[in-house]
Amino acid sequence: MTDTIRTRADGSIDTGHYMAKARHLRSEQAHQMMRSTRPEASGPRFAPVLTVLALAVLIGTALPFVA
Repeated sequence: MTDTIRTRADGSIDTGHYMAKARHLRSEQAHQMMRSTRPEASGPRFAPVLTVLALAVLIGTALPFVA
């Protein structure tokens, strides 16, 4: 099975169409990958943000003691 190549009115290949299609497919794959790595029972969705904020506070309070 061969697909017809989408062209512009001037006969050139519609590269914009294919770039948008590829961008969409990459986005779907990235979302699927992130869904597969995120356990559903991990708690509220903001838990990773709180973890990052807690680490930032710990690092910020430890910096004055590092000489």
